[in-house]
Amino acid sequence: MRLYDNDIYRDDFMTLVYDLLHSDGTNDRANQIIDAFDSAPEVEAEPVQPNNPLTLDELREMDGEPVWVVSVSSINGFEGHWDICEWENGTVVLLPHCMESPDISLYGKTWLAYRRKPEERTT
Repeated sequence: MRLYDNDIYRDDFMTLVYDLLHSDGTNDRANQIIDAFDSAPEVEAEPVQPNNPLTLDELREMDGEPVWVVSVSSINGFEGHWDICEWENGTVVLLPHCMESPDISLYGKTWLAYRRKPEERTT
């Protein structure tokens, strides 16, 4: 769904309507159209949720869900990738990238997981 700022567009819209209906001497039709525009329902945009690293409990709840996995250190140039988080006997298995399961005791120390790919920072 696209969201529009009707307050900003209203003056341009009014000018367009009056121009299109300039032959309507009373402006009744133009005013009715503008009233219809003004009565459009308001939509509240959903706030963007912060994309913090998942807590260990949140990661456990992601069983069968995609997660964005990153290495805490960038020593090996590892930037991150999507994996499916699977839990087997209390151990996390990330599919398909990891050939062996990451050490869950090192979560938050050497690797992190996110619900979505972190936004790039432009500073």
